[in-house]
Amino acid sequence: MAKDIEFKKWDFNAEEKKSLAPVKVRDLMVDCFYASQGPMFIKAKQNLKIVFTEEDIRQRAISVVQTAFRKTAGDFQKPTKDSLLKVLDSLADAAASWGTPKDVIEHNVIEMSKAISLIE
Repeated sequence: MAKDIEFKKWDFNAEEKKSLAPVKVRDLMVDCFYASQGPMFIKAKQNLKIVFTEEDIRQRAISVVQTAFRKTAGDFQKPTKDSLLKVLDSLADAAASWGTPKDVIEHNVIEMSKAISLIE
């Protein structure tokens, strides 16, 4: 299925950001995962002939990120820099298992790492 999906690279806009709260970085992680994996979720739903909305796809991205927090013993509601780093690794592994191209995963990990590095 991954062969005919256009996975997307996500870019972190660090302009004028000196520090970020962990919750903001968590939300950026959802945005990144939604942008990158959204096309895969859409294709899967189309293959099943399921009617979906953009909000359905965003909720799926949130659910995957929440699951990654649980798998890494993190708290989605109260993320820390350390838990975000673990979740980032977990999401990268999940994306790889779904057939996301390595260059897309590496790009998105670098971009999310930039955001995580701004947590005080």
